[in-house]
Amino acid sequence: MIHRISIILFFYAIFFTWECKPQNGEYEIKGCVTDFVTKEPMPGVTIADFMSGKGVVTNEKGEFNYSFEFIPVWFKINHLGYQEEILAIESFDRYNDSIKDKVLTIDLKKDLFQLEEVTVTQPGTVLKLFKKEPFAIIDYQIKDEIVIALIYRNNNPLKKEILLSDLKGSPIYTATMPGAQEIFRDCRGDIFVVKTKKIIRADIIGHKVFFHDEIDRDYFDAYIRPIKVIRGKWMVSMYQSENGQFHEYNLVNVENKSKRILHRVGSRGREMRVKGLDRRHTQINRQIISKGHIESGELRILNKNMDNAVFQISTNYPPVNSSLFSVGDSLLLFDFDQKLIRYYHFNGECSYQSSIKVNLNADWTGRIHQDRENNRYYLEFLHIHSTYLVEIDPGSGEKLRQIPINNYRHIDHLKVINNRIFFLHQPDFGNELKQLVYINI
Repeated sequence: MIHRISIILFFYAIFFTWECKPQNGEYEIKGCVTDFVTKEPMPGVTIADFMSGKGVVTNEKGEFNYSFEFIPVWFKINHLGYQEEILAIESFDRYNDSIKDKVLTIDLKKDLFQLEEVTVTQPGTVLKLFKKEPFAIIDYQIKDEIVIALIYRNNNPLKKEILLSDLKGSPIYTATMPGAQEIFRDCRGDIFVVKTKKIIRADIIGHKVFFHDEIDRDYFDAYIRPIKVIRGKWMVSMYQSENGQFHEYNLVNVENKSKRILHRVGSRGREMRVKGLDRRHTQINRQIISKGHIESGELRILNKNMDNAVFQISTNYPPVNSSLFSVGDSLLLFDFDQKLIRYYHFNGECSYQSSIKVNLNADWTGRIHQDRENNRYYLEFLHIHSTYLVEIDPGSGEKLRQIPINNYRHIDHLKVINNRIFFLHQPDFGNELKQLVYINI
């Protein structure tokens, strides 16, 4: 009886809260967002409505005005470089006493992790070709100021094409390429079109693309994709385990076929342990009816009687992360698992080592980008719906500057080339017609 009364009261509370509202069915909140220390108004702050998924952005004076329909409501207030705040309007009394006909002042405190932002020289140059035409861009590469893009038109993903354009958006060349999945650029700058079972090397000569004989996909994945550096008689190849628990860089002398291990990230033992867990998962998945939540790095799994935790499998094995680049006569390796930066000679000796001092928090995407022309390195971060880069000094491991990418959400395939940031931008969620954008740093 008590349980039944509780349910009735619960539904009555919901009905009363959501239906008892003014005749016009609309509430309003006004405010101004300022910096906690300087008290300066903050433009571009996002005020997001938890209930509707809508929101508003502050104007150049830090002001905002937002209308909503229901109470209770919660607002998430955030801005790149500042700590997030939550504004809750739990009841009509709270709205009438503190919100209605008032202008709120909301102070945001700076996030201690964030660096000072640098100003981007221009808000972004959208390549007119990709903006004007109804292209869905799947992948792209930039070579010698030429864009090589994998696209399809008219919402027909089965009819894929290779498209060449200059950086002004002028079309140069197109060729049909059914079954293409990716455009890959190797360490020497050669371009490959990756298909399901075959690979085609593409040479760009003048304003045309010349396609060579197909390569077997297994051969490509085993002998071309893993090569990270080629310099004279030396070559560095990378082994990466399928479960992401082990990276091994091997230095190969192509003249005498000798090989030595340059660096390891993670371990074979860790790789095998996770493989064992994968097999165990496969075995017990046939016996269980549901999985519990993760506690203390263990996945508790219930049997069909739903009364016992019959298995406890450790899930605390995040994938390792590392990147290798060629810098002059040296090899530069970022070991993010141990937070180390190492310089190697081509004879395999480590000549210098420092620690990574950038805070690799939950916003870090796991990606680092090299601007080869300027020998600069940028870590990619994603905060809520904003992307920003942190330049890292490869010598000291210190943060140098932070570069926000404003006014662009839902971006991917980011690259940094000759002081320009390139990326694919999806203007509307669910819209496959991505645009290629570049921003001058």
